[in-house]
Amino acid sequence: MTIEPLKPHSREWYARLARELGGYRHPWARTLDGPDPEVTFDALLMEQLGPGVRVLEAGCGHGPDAARFASRVGRWAAFDMVPELVAQARVNAPHADIHEWTAKGEVPPGLRGPFDLIVSRRGPTSVILRLPELAAPGAAFLYVGPRLDVPQVPDRLAAVAGRCGASGGSACGRACPRGRTG
Repeated sequence: MTIEPLKPHSREWYARLARELGGYRHPWARTLDGPDPEVTFDALLMEQLGPGVRVLEAGCGHGPDAARFASRVGRWAAFDMVPELVAQARVNAPHADIHEWTAKGEVPPGLRGPFDLIVSRRGPTSVILRLPELAAPGAAFLYVGPRLDVPQVPDRLAAVAGRCGASGGSACGRACPRGRTG
């Protein structure tokens, strides 16, 4: 019996990761030259957190960031498109407000902003187009992706520039300080 390979980054692929690996994890080790973008993302994220900060996490996976950081903010709301990952996130981060959503279609009531910080660690880039309706004035957007030239990210950031309160982020994991447009 042959098992048909799943299309990478499809709902079915993510659901298999959730079932077989216990979350949004990869079965390989990563080696990098230079600084680790995940460590940079964590450091930039920590700089933005505080007791009154309202955070929206796009593509929360099984909830590791919500579990680590939600207790440091006023509100941590998160979403993912994969029901298996949403269920795991709710268990791993019971103090966060976790929803199933794709960042397309109507925003669920529990995810309506405004948010002071919108973060996405390899999450859906479709959230960028939703920044005007989700971001509070002066909000920051922090995103890290697998490479600097993630398709659609620069174009999507350019499309929302000036239409929302969020300051720019980039695929390399940098965010502009609050109140500064990027």
